[in-house]
Amino acid sequence: MVSSVPVALIVRATGAALASGLLIWVAFPPLEQAVMAWFGLVPLLLALASTASSRQGFWLSWVFGFTYAALCAHWVNVIDGFSVPAYLALACYISLFPTLFAWLLFLIHRATGWPLALIASPLWVLAESLQVEVPLLPTPLPLLGYTQYEFVPLIQVASITSFYGVSFLVVLVNAALADVIYLLWRRRFSRKSRDSSSRLIPGAVAAAVVFPLAAITWGSSQLPAESKETATLLRVSLVQASIPQAIKWQRSERLNNLNRHRDLSLQAAGAQPD
Repeated sequence: MVSSVPVALIVRATGAALASGLLIWVAFPPLEQAVMAWFGLVPLLLALASTASSRQGFWLSWVFGFTYAALCAHWVNVIDGFSVPAYLALACYISLFPTLFAWLLFLIHRATGWPLALIASPLWVLAESLQVEVPLLPTPLPLLGYTQYEFVPLIQVASITSFYGVSFLVVLVNAALADVIYLLWRRRFSRKSRDSSSRLIPGAVAAAVVFPLAAITWGSSQLPAESKETATLLRVSLVQASIPQAIKWQRSERLNNLNRHRDLSLQAAGAQPD
């Protein structure tokens, strides 16, 4: 007789991985709910921390990675002739990077018991750097730090760390929240205890508070002192020809495309941009 409890736990954990993929996507366009990025990974992290099976750990990692990648890559479907199988293949490929993050985090956390806040951020940055920096690996998957583009004081840290620093801080907060929730749950419902690793959690949580606040404070000091009322405004014009992908690269349409950009540029110049 097969117990239904493990199945129920797997279903619940799978739902958590799906939820994290959805919440992180919500932080990006078109919805742009940037605050979701700060806690969207928590369901996944809790599910991974509560899982002992390598098979289940990999399954949860892939579910999160594929959900996140498939939702973020949905825009490719506007390309004429881009088939559903091609879209799914692309989603599978770009899901390798978030899946790698989650899988490595699961393995390291299970082997060491270290707080998630100590290992999640470096692993996320590793996955993003592989995605961006390694030849032949770049993908259309957006980077987590991009979600905070309107948080101007925070993103000033990118002048030192590039966008990886912003991603690092966002994931650090996610992991610290997961550590606290997991520790409270374990103390209340589980007899298992990892006192040595639990002692590290207060320091990890403190880092998740101090580092973002330090970045925001420093970033605020780097911003110009002038206010919106006294700042000099620049008038700019942007040209977007919106040429369908199906004809964009056709040699026969080259002159028409060029003429369209010329006409739009002349029209934009009429607004007398600076």
